[in-house]
Amino acid sequence: MRDSVSCNRGLAFPGRGSSASAQVLKRKKRFDRGCHCGMFPYNLKKGIIMDYLALKIPADIEQPITSHTVTNQPEPDEGGGYPFEGDNGAYKLCGCDMIQIVPAAYTDLKRQQHLEGDLYCDEEALLKDHIIHNFRASQMRYWHMLPRKDQLTENWRDYCYIAGDAAFVVPATEENLKMMEQILDS
Repeated sequence: MRDSVSCNRGLAFPGRGSSASAQVLKRKKRFDRGCHCGMFPYNLKKGIIMDYLALKIPADIEQPITSHTVTNQPEPDEGGGYPFEGDNGAYKLCGCDMIQIVPAAYTDLKRQQHLEGDLYCDEEALLKDHIIHNFRASQMRYWHMLPRKDQLTENWRDYCYIAGDAAFVVPATEENLKMMEQILDS
């Protein structure tokens, strides 16, 4: 009880009269007072290492979708996530120097599957002389936006357009791996 009282010194409480509030405001703030504040140990997990699975989705429909796995990455909350650099990095998968990350989803109505993930898009693709529309990545963007269409503007389908190569990235859990295998088989 004593610690909580020492923490509350110098605070103005509404409804206690104007003279008490005025005295508190005139009082010089002291930062040398000790204050014992409790800590709630709700988020004390050690650095969790995650694996990520990326599907490279070429804009050319004749090229197959390929899968790439990256292991031992820190959690996104700790500055981790799918790497941009390296052999299987996002820059190499998309074949570009600038990437835009947008939410996307894979939906299969026959199998009753829905998988949310991130779509790493070639941001430079619209600036090239010959723009190649990526129909498969655009469809994944559409599947993400369709359930939210009531919250979006009337021209929401214009924001589904993806140009150039893309990569669909999800954490590599057992359930996600099974769904990704089915995506590659279809």
